Amino acid sequence: MTGQQVKSWGFTLVELQVALLLVSLIAVLMIGALRVSTQTWDKVTKKQDIAEHRLLIVNLLRKQLGNMRFFRVRTDDGELISSFMGNSESLHFVAPFPSFRNDGALYWWSLKTVWNDEVEHHQLVLDYRPYLASETVYFDEDGAPYYDDQAFREDRELKDVEISRLVVADDFLLSELTYYTRDSQGVEGWEEEWENSTQTPLVVQFVLTEVDADGNENDLPDIAVAPRFASQQLYAEELR
Repeated sequence: MTGQQVKSWGFTLVELQVALLLVSLIAVLMIGALRVSTQTWDKVTKKQDIAEHRLLIVNLLRKQLGNMRFFRVRTDDGELISSFMGNSESLHFVAPFPSFRNDGALYWWSLKTVWNDEVEHHQLVLDYRPYLASETVYFDEDGAPYYDDQAFREDRELKDVEISRLVVADDFLLSELTYYTRDSQGVEGWEEEWENSTQTPLVVQFVLTEVDADGNENDLPDIAVAPRFASQQLYAEELR
């Protein structure tokens, strides 16, 4: 009777090493692909966040400038002018508060770029203070309107002259402000400086420049806003 040979089923050491090597290669490829996918996702998400941030800023400014109101105000030299002032770097106008806190009251707004020493960044800001009908308007060295608290009537309070600030965005510059207008002769054209008068702008156009972490400047497309109340008749109501 001959002995029966038993077959051994399994892996040799060489086969096991080859299998482990293949598994390792597959794992490395999968990790690399996952890393690339994650980096791509982060880049796309970052670009989307930047685009949404820009859109929010532009929409806020469009809505706020579109809601400008126009009144005749009296200056300290007795002249009656429109409640809109502007130059190549800043805007000053009357409008309600943005919709996220709109109580129906009107405010003087100053849109401009400032340098913040605390954070060491440029900031696009909207300075504001209450609009007071019939009060004499003064102008500071930057052309921004303000009220002289010493010339107030007795029923005025300090809060009526205090200025507050709404920071629109960090690292954004306001520039290239121009104004489209129509004179009394019906002639239309663009102006780089808005002279104080009873005229109102038909269109306000400006450029926002974004400054990145390396200090590089990127101009956004020109923004043009046509105030909804540009055709409002200017009356000298309550100016006594």
